[in-house]
Amino acid sequence: MIDTTVYGVGLAKHVIQLCAVANQQELSNVEVKPREFGSWLESSSPLKVLYDACAVFNNRRER
Repeated sequence: MIDTTVYGVGLAKHVIQLCAVANQQELSNVEVKPREFGSWLESSSPLKVLYDACAVFNNRRER
């Protein structure tokens, strides 16, 4: 069976919102710190991720 889970990642200034959805149902929705997100991403199997960043995050990265 093919894994159809999609992970939504909301990038903000101090936290990252991580939401998992499969078959049109929310599986989890949690706030994590950037370091925790990096560890989670490194230990994950290949997956589909959709990113969203707020204006504050974008402005901070451009400097």
